[in-house]
Formats: sequence, C-alpha cells, structure tokens
Amino acid sequence: MLNGAHREIKQLAREVAIYWRYGRGAGSIPLASFKAPTLQEALEMESNGALELAEAWTAIHRPMPSIAYLSGMLAGFQASKKFARMATSTQAEWSRCISQINADIGTMTRRQLESDTATARLIAWRDGYEATPRKADYLVTVLKATLKHARTCGWLSADPCAGIEALYYCDRSEIVWHAGEIEALCDAMQPDMARVIRFMWLTGLRRGDAVTVRWDVIQDGMMIVRTSKSKGRAKQVIEVGPDLAALLSETPRRSTTIMSGPTGEPYSPDSITQGLIRALRRIRKKPGLADFAAGKRLHDLRGSHATDMVAKVLADPVFREGMGWTSGKTSAPSRYVAPVTALATARKMVKKNGE
Repeated sequence: MLNGAHREIKQLAREVAIYWRYGRGAGSIPLASFKAPTLQEALEMESNGALELAEAWTAIHRPMPSIAYLSGMLAGFQASKKFARMATSTQAEWSRCISQINADIGTMTRRQLESDTATARLIAWRDGYEATPRKADYLVTVLKATLKHARTCGWLSADPCAGIEALYYCDRSEIVWHAGEIEALCDAMQPDMARVIRFMWLTGLRRGDAVTVRWDVIQDGMMIVRTSKSKGRAKQVIEVGPDLAALLSETPRRSTTIMSGPTGEPYSPDSITQGLIRALRRIRKKPGLADFAAGKRLHDLRGSHATDMVAKVLADPVFREGMGWTSGKTSAPSRYVAPVTALATARKMVKKNGE
C-alpha cells in the first residue's frame, strides 16, 4: 500500500484512464497514469507499470536534498505552492525538465551559482542542447523559475540566469486561418468535429476549453469561460456575435457541454488535434492542394481569432471617431497601425496570457 497515494478511474471520450496522485486537491502530485481503450487493458498497463508507480512514490519520500546544491533548490521549487498551482499538464512537463536539469547540473553548489563564472557555465550547459533550441529554452525557463524561487526563499543571492537569451525564435504572427480554409477543412471532417473547429475559430478558445465549455456559460449574449490553463483564475469573455450565434443554434444539445460527439460524449483535446491532422492529409492528397494550409496548426485558430478581433476594433466606427478618422478614409488605420504590427500585437497578447 502506498501511503498518501490515491487512485481514480475515469471514463474518457474514447478511452479509460487510471490516475494515481499523491495527496488530494490542488496541491496533489501526479504519480502515474495509464490509458487504454478498455478498462481491462488499462488495468493490465497499471499492473505492468507498478514499478514506475512505486518509483514515483518513493521519489516523493526521499529526504529533501540540501539547498546548498542546485538539486536541493530544484526539489524545493517542485514542492512549493507555486508549483502546485500550475496546471497538471504543466507540472508533468516541468517535472521532466527538473529531472533533466538535476541530472545535468544538479551538483552545482550555491557558491558556484553565485560566482562570476556561473552565467558562462549555464550558457555552456544550455548550448549543449543547441540542436533542439526549443527544449534548450524550456529548460532555461524552468531553471530561471527555480532560481527565482530560491532567491525569494533566501537560498541564493545572485541571479546567474540574467542575460541568458533564448535560442529559439518563431514568429507566427502572420500565420492565420482564413475563412475559405476553415470551410474546406470542415468539409473534410466528421460534422460534429468540424463544429468544434469552427467553434474554436469563432471564440479563440484553447482546445481543452473548447471541448469542455458548458451551455450555462452563455448569458446575455456573452460567454464567460474560466480557463482550465489558469485553473479557473482567468476568464475569457466572448461576445456571441451573429456567426457564433448561428453555430450555436445548429449545435445539438446532447450534453451539458456545448461541443460533443455523435453519442453525446465530449471530445478529448487530443482527438481534435488528430481529427485536424487526418483532414489535412485528405485535402492534401487532392490535385493541386499539396500545400493547403501549410505550416498551420490547431492552436493557430486562437491567434486567428485574436487577429480578427484587432481588425474589428480598427474598423469600429466608435474607435474611428475617437481617432478623428472620417468614414471615407479607409486607409487611415493602416497609416497609424500597420496590419503586421496589429497582428503581432494580438499574438503577443495571446502569448503573454499563456497562449
């Protein structure tokens, strides 16, 4: 028996999941999860993963490493309330990064981290992942958060990560899904799943929120959605305009959630991503469409919505009047706010709020 560990079986849209966590509530720590199409298969996976589960439980009960070393600061951050407030998926990803950092440089002492050569040493460590720049930047992000927590707790006085710049750069500000692409994409998908794509495009909701948002969030022509990524602390306020209202009116009320599959069960976020990939493959097999929506991803629907919102603000009569632009001067906004700048601003706003 694993003291403090709790087991939960959940029936998901297309599979059964067995979750093991240490503790309860917001501060609980994920130990292991086993997912399979049937309960029997999930139970078999759980049985085969008993060693993995035991190791995860044992890791929590090991004595806390000394904060005189980076390994202790990493463990302290992972046990902090700030870490516990992160979304479960973020905790899992950051835990993998913490393990990697600990394996690479966990033996660095506090004196070494506060020395004049610390930054150069950390840059050299980061450059070891130069072939995978996104991973390198993710590791540095987690390390920066760890050392910031260490300074807050008084474990460290210096900031050796100051001046370490990102290796990876990708500007997706001009990558937008257009109406014609959405129409073609939806034609290649099962109707209920196509409805989810249109819903995401018209609301800017993340996929996890789009498949779980309930009918009762619609009030007085607005949708107020508490985002799952923020654990409900942030809310997204969406106006139910004519296009969204039309989509909602044709959506069957099979469940408490707005979007659902043919049987009334909600979709999983991954199933929407896979549905998009399959639809794109079908479209790109057609003559002359090999490059259809090239480079575009599911999450770009959110940025496309942000871009559309900026464009509507620039075209709004009240906004134009406030700027003193006459109705005939259609080019006035572009002379002050370039389309690319407006697009980039919208994207930055999305990125700043956790995308």
